[in-house]
Amino acid sequence: MTEEATPWEKLMQQTAEAWKERCEKAETDNKILESVVSVTNTALNDLCAECIDEQGKPKAPDRRALMKARGILPSSYSQTLVKEKA
Repeated sequence: MTEEATPWEKLMQQTAEAWKERCEKAETDNKILESVVSVTNTALNDLCAECIDEQGKPKAPDRRALMKARGILPSSYSQTLVKEKA
């Protein structure tokens, strides 16, 4: 003899399933966002590299914008602006 779930138990089961679906979607969304950030950082790094000459001097029309762009790059990129210690 099988007991039938109460309305409360059914509601709790539906809620648990809905949260599980939301969590799975959030994981997928996070992976997409991480990919977008990675591609954007790579593009910004490449752009900064094109705006610097062989001696490391800026050749961009707007030096300040170049330095700002380099400043927002994560430290793992080659064109990251590294502050010199005094």
